[in-house]
Amino acid sequence: MNQLYATSKQGNIQRGIFFLFATLIAFAPQQLDAQVGGVVFRDFNANGAKDNSAAFNEPGTAGVTVKAYNAAGILLATTSSAADGAYAFTALEIPAATKVRLEFSGWQSADFPSPFGTGNGTSVQFATAPAAAANFAINYPGDYIDNANARIILPSYANGNNQVSTGNWWDAKNADNTYAFNYDAVGTASVISDMGQTGAVWATAYHRKADKLFYAAFVKRHVSLGPLGINGIYVTTGARAVTNKSNTGNFVDLNAVNPAFDAGSLPGRSFSPGNNDKTQANADNMTLGNVFTEVGKKGIGGMAISDDGKYLYLINLHDRKLWRVEIGANGTAPTQASQIVSYNAFPVAEGSSTFRPFAVKFYRGAIYVGGVLDGVKPDNSSVDRS
Repeated sequence: MNQLYATSKQGNIQRGIFFLFATLIAFAPQQLDAQVGGVVFRDFNANGAKDNSAAFNEPGTAGVTVKAYNAAGILLATTSSAADGAYAFTALEIPAATKVRLEFSGWQSADFPSPFGTGNGTSVQFATAPAAAANFAINYPGDYIDNANARIILPSYANGNNQVSTGNWWDAKNADNTYAFNYDAVGTASVISDMGQTGAVWATAYHRKADKLFYAAFVKRHVSLGPLGINGIYVTTGARAVTNKSNTGNFVDLNAVNPAFDAGSLPGRSFSPGNNDKTQANADNMTLGNVFTEVGKKGIGGMAISDDGKYLYLINLHDRKLWRVEIGANGTAPTQASQIVSYNAFPVAEGSSTFRPFAVKFYRGAIYVGGVLDGVKPDNSSVDRS
């Protein structure tokens, strides 16, 4: 019996210890509850609010550093956002009624703090504990388009010399060049440039902030270049809504501003016998040879704009270099040679083959260039496409 009573007493003691432990567990979370917290999220549409619906969800962003400083500038604690974007500082780190300055940092390269709004503070915020909605949003402009029925703008071509006008309907100069239409293809396409305004172009680049669309001169067989020639860039202003040709014109002759930019020449180019008649064939010969051999080797290839809109990147097909053109946040034509600069030429690979760069893409602070090996030595002394 003594043993039984002893066991009973031990059981009471165990139950007492268990009750005390349970009480501590029950009260501990109240002491450790977050006093300051919020969510870091990706604000795709940059409206300063976290939008969550069945059709559109803005997810949390992990790995963003959050530091909390008191009024004396002393660092109280540091944390980072979790997989769902949530972060929190405990009451031990930030006691109730403490005034703090929150600093957010460490988001991905090329991300930007999203505009201030009802659901988003800035990268530096001030709060008094408790504060559960110190949210912060980041944005990458290339992730989002605010129009579900996006506008498509497409350059085309018309046969012949488009820089000659005889006043006839068949003049290549007056032929349609660039079309704009909605993604759903409902309605008639708008013509926003003719051949005489831009000539043969291929690459396009859209400046979001300035609402300008840029086109680059391109060597195309049987189609003449525009008024700025082989080094020309053209522009359409108000590109999102324009429905006529009045907003399209010259932007800059890169060679005229910086003679170091030289996209080549086509000496003795002739469009006879058809010349400016878009309905007639033309040989498109040069003094030596045919323009057919110069396509992809002269003129301008791909083109892209930096995320901040300040720089236009393009490929000079003649010198095989990537060039950077400073156009500023409002898409303004350069006026000084220092605003048009080149990067080092790409090396010739495989010994007997020339690397021909063409495509260019700007993404999150990096520039990507694509090209081909053409199987021809730079001096044209041998051809090997095996």
